Amino acid sequence: MRRLRIPGAGCVALLLALIMVPVVAQEPTTLTILDVVYEDQFPDVEVQLRYLDQQQQPIPNVTSFEVSIGNQLVSNPVAVTTERGPMAVAIVADLSTHMRDKGMPHKRNRFVDMQSLLQEQMLALQLPRLRASLVTFTDEANLYYPMSTDLGGLRNIINGSVPEYPFAPQEEAADGAAYPLEEAIITALEQLGQEAPDVPRALFVFAAGDPDTALDLERIEQAFSSSRSGTSAVHVMAVAFGSDQEGTFTTRAANPGILEQLAAVTGGRYVHYFAADVDQAIQLQTEVKTQFAQILQVADYYSLRFQADPTLVGMQDVRVRVGSTADTYTINIAAVPPRVSVVVNSRDFQGKVRMTVRTDFAQSELAHVEYLLNNHRIGQSEKAPDFVYEIDSYARGFQELFPPGNYELVAAVRDVQGLESRSEPLVVEVFAPPVPDSPLAWVMAFITGIGGIILLALVVVLAVVVGVMYGMQRRQKIPRISKQFPTNRQPTRSRSVKVSETVLGDDELTSEVDNDLTAEFNPEELTQVYNPDDLTARYDPTAVRERIFRVLVERGIDPEARKEFHLRSNGSMHYFIGRPSTNNTKQPDIVLPNNLVSREHARLVMLADGGVELVAGHNTNGTFFGEEKIEMAPDEKRVLQSGDVFWISPVVKLRLEEEL
Repeated sequence: MRRLRIPGAGCVALLLALIMVPVVAQEPTTLTILDVVYEDQFPDVEVQLRYLDQQQQPIPNVTSFEVSIGNQLVSNPVAVTTERGPMAVAIVADLSTHMRDKGMPHKRNRFVDMQSLLQEQMLALQLPRLRASLVTFTDEANLYYPMSTDLGGLRNIINGSVPEYPFAPQEEAADGAAYPLEEAIITALEQLGQEAPDVPRALFVFAAGDPDTALDLERIEQAFSSSRSGTSAVHVMAVAFGSDQEGTFTTRAANPGILEQLAAVTGGRYVHYFAADVDQAIQLQTEVKTQFAQILQVADYYSLRFQADPTLVGMQDVRVRVGSTADTYTINIAAVPPRVSVVVNSRDFQGKVRMTVRTDFAQSELAHVEYLLNNHRIGQSEKAPDFVYEIDSYARGFQELFPPGNYELVAAVRDVQGLESRSEPLVVEVFAPPVPDSPLAWVMAFITGIGGIILLALVVVLAVVVGVMYGMQRRQKIPRISKQFPTNRQPTRSRSVKVSETVLGDDELTSEVDNDLTAEFNPEELTQVYNPDDLTARYDPTAVRERIFRVLVERGIDPEARKEFHLRSNGSMHYFIGRPSTNNTKQPDIVLPNNLVSREHARLVMLADGGVELVAGHNTNGTFFGEEKIEMAPDEKRVLQSGDVFWISPVVKLRLEEEL
């Protein structure tokens, strides 16, 4: 039998290697919870955190985090995304005479090299929550642009389009002029030191360097440490322009070495932007762009979105762990009102309509539900769990209070704890009762509708006229009767009673008409008096012939979008004009995909006489009439003719045309 022999020294080395493997593989990391967003959307919770390596760079591509609230581990799926947070950037630019010398062979001078790089990188700085400043120096340091979110102004200075801030190298410098690179760097660090403690910051230095100038590295290191705020370090990138030797392509030597020293003392990045040919220059441009983007990534953070247990209330600890690194954040969860959605069997109110509520979130059971149409209560229910309520939208009382048109239906709810809330509005459309399709239906509709009232009035008038005529006839006959009969004989009243019964015997018809006029809808349930001028004109069944219009979009929207909308004038109708909705509510009738257009910017009203009326809404960008753009006040009305032009905001042009 052969035995495997391992020398003693080999055993020790193998054992040490096995012990050291996990130590080497497990580098120190930092996990910091920045914020927990939950108040307006609980139980939906968002945790924002940074996960950094030893060099304070974000660790990318982490897809799994362990999250717990209180003592409960979140079992629901956790969606992990990467977001770009706020950041502060300070730029130092060399405008001394050194930048007038040759840079690379194919470029005019060092300043052109620097300006082209800055113009390209300014595009990468266009972030929603980024603040930036600019410090320049010639023979003295100047704070050209203090820390600001107006990156457009900073870009204009770098492009050379702001006369009061000339961005060009100094023409001539006096002999022995100072080269205050050090002062410019300290001024930029002071700008960064004013930022909030948890905001990442970066310093970008673009300069040639002066061979006769040395940096006080100890002073810079001290200023660098002072600008450090909270846990956010300053990330430095130094870009040097020009050769350090006088030669074919340069008459004045640069000193890129001092910029390399700056990067070394601050733990930053360094690029010497000088090349002998075009290919090398392209590689340098790519390198600067890559290094720039990597520094901006320090503002990246992870967003964890999930649903928590809805029963959690009070002070709770949110804990996030990845590997052996973790952090804790304390939040106070208050009692949350219920969130519901109103549900109908049809958004078209035609005949019987059944309404219920769907509970999207509730910490307690619902106790009471009211249904509101344009803030007018039309019904209530306490029948859990669906809280069903039905109405007849064709009932005469309902039609009088809610003529045909569009309305917002809302469910107002209260739970057993007394917490109240309302659902999001659901746009519904009320329709007029259908036109009868038979003679008998026409008669019944006439009797039970407004015709019944007219018929009753005619019956009353006829009865009064007949009674007056009968009384006049009786007064004329009494003298003749008294001459024909003896004075001691009383005339019988049977004839007059018979005549009365014959003439006025319509009591049964009057009773039937009254019974038919009883409406099913109870108007006492309404909390407010309906004003038809608020939204929809009254329905007019005697409207003139139907007219058809179309609205043409002539300017201001995407060429791919719909540019023609048809309108029908067959009663009282409203066509809302607005930007497309992103939630579950009904889209506008005339959809205009433009950011200057509001959700309900204006509306077109089809009048009872067949005309079209433009009503301006309450919005920021205004509604205008005519080619000359006459601005309309909110709620101002203007009757349109075929061919009229009107504007939804100053850029979207519409034209109304009648189809003959």
